[in-house]
Amino acid sequence: MAVICLVDIAEFEMLVSLSTCNKAAGVSKITKEMFKYGISEKLIDILKFIFEIIVNFKVMPKDFDVGLVDLLVKDNKKDTNDINNLRPLTISDALAILFEKIILNELSCRLDKDEAGIIVGNMKINNILHADDIILICNNVFEMNKMLEITENYGKKYEIKFNPNKTNYIIFFDKQLSNQKEFIIDIQPVFQGEVVKRVEAIKYLGVWLDEQINFKNQLKKERDYLHTATNKW
Repeated sequence: MAVICLVDIAEFEMLVSLSTCNKAAGVSKITKEMFKYGISEKLIDILKFIFEIIVNFKVMPKDFDVGLVDLLVKDNKKDTNDINNLRPLTISDALAILFEKIILNELSCRLDKDEAGIIVGNMKINNILHADDIILICNNVFEMNKMLEITENYGKKYEIKFNPNKTNYIIFFDKQLSNQKEFIIDIQPVFQGEVVKRVEAIKYLGVWLDEQINFKNQLKKERDYLHTATNKW
């Protein structure tokens, strides 16, 4: 069996230092503050050992699959016992979240090595990661299929399951370049053996982005919110 040393110590320290605090603890009662303010060479060695056992022997601690569900009230002016006025919030284990960050950060590094992506200033960007959300950025469908292949192969290697129902793509274009738009549509991106569905708008970090990046969906959402809030007065 080939032993995989997935955890780089410098990377580990960086991910721990960037951890957001003041978050509720998961089922293990471990908080992110314990990692961030208790970081030491011994702690890193222990966690590195645990994570590499998970990867090399393909075993997962049972707490990693357990989340605590907390119900949040949407509107305090309505019946707080009405299930339609409650929103579930799943609290994952802090150790599982840290492990997920290491896995996804490694995927990001592999994608960075590919030539695909756009140039912003002096920097090439082809992927954005936030929590468990991944965005791939490219100039054409050929680059997209290459990055999807890298992502798919990485998932197979580490037994990561990607949700095909949440895998979509959007084309940002100038409305005057209709010929370019039609050319891109003719060749479909494929992921895990299925054609990826095209959408006209996506929501990322709470912001709606449409094909022409004019934020019409986001503005409509804000108008609807203000209209609803005004009617409550």
